[in-house]
Amino acid sequence: MNHPAGPAFDPARWRKSSYSGSDGGCVEINSSTPGWVGLRHSKHGDASPVARFTSAQWRTFQTEVRTRLTGANGIVEVDEHTGGWDVRVLPTGAVLQFSAFEIECFRKAVTAREFD
Repeated sequence: MNHPAGPAFDPARWRKSSYSGSDGGCVEINSSTPGWVGLRHSKHGDASPVARFTSAQWRTFQTEVRTRLTGANGIVEVDEHTGGWDVRVLPTGAVLQFSAFEIECFRKAVTAREFD
């Protein structure tokens, strides 16, 4: 189940992977709230929609990212195309758009278990 209005995350604890480029755009995560992980686009900062995962949903999503099979996590739907990913946050319908480079950086970080 998606929880669009909560929980809140510590604004100072959003982080990108070590694989992120210097262009400023990347997937950002925040695990400052016990039992929860937030995902947003760094290029939009605090104005970005946030996908909120329980810890179990986050583990499922990371497995999906590693295996390139997405759709079973219940929080986001991913439309993967040559230009990158459109990530639709359920049920709000908000869309996070990531370039192919941003997604590849995120995938490398997930594979390296930076966000476990």
